[in-house]
Amino acid sequence: MFADYQYKKILSAGDHTIDGKTIQLKQDFYATVKKGTKPALKLEDNRLVVQNGLQQVSPSIKPGVAVSESKTTTSSSKSKGLDVMWLFCFLPAGILYLIFKQTDPKRRK
Repeated sequence: MFADYQYKKILSAGDHTIDGKTIQLKQDFYATVKKGTKPALKLEDNRLVVQNGLQQVSPSIKPGVAVSESKTTTSSSKSKGLDVMWLFCFLPAGILYLIFKQTDPKRRK
């Protein structure tokens, strides 16, 4: 029976879509699957589990690997960051301009 199964890499580390949710794997995901078949993957309690038809060895060992939802950045958050950057660039330049304008010797009489 176990001769029909093999231990292999199912998914590489990175972002993947499983059951309509985008998840992030921190490391490659390996599992024992039946030879010549494509494994069915499922999300259960924030864990990625392979449906391979084998029973768990012990109920205290949780099947699969823990995953986190992928955090994608949006362009709106990037543009807000650029606004703050420009503020920090031009604010000191404006203050220096006002200081030099007040201390200009041509202006004093």
